[in-house]
Amino acid sequence: MEDVIERLSAPPNKPFGELSFAEKLSYLEGLALMRLREFLARPIIPEMEPWEKRLIVQTATSMVKLVAQVQPATLQAGESESRTVEYEAALERFKRRYGKREAASEGT
Repeated sequence: MEDVIERLSAPPNKPFGELSFAEKLSYLEGLALMRLREFLARPIIPEMEPWEKRLIVQTATSMVKLVAQVQPATLQAGESESRTVEYEAALERFKRRYGKREAASEGT
């Protein structure tokens, strides 16, 4: 995760106003992830104000909900990829098995 955040939050090599919308979004996303990580990494200690503790807990809860929504989509993508790999393997087996027969029948 560290490398993703570093790549996303790397300062652009041109003025912010000249960046495309996608480049701006990517850069700001990286900054937001860095700040969020710093914020959530703070330990909750008894000396904290109640509103600080509540804010950390609410933010962490929001992140868990976001991950819960994103994770099924990630798993579905993985399943379709594995199906593609299985299909390709079955196709290769088919070619090996029946490709020889076709070559033999063409030779006669």
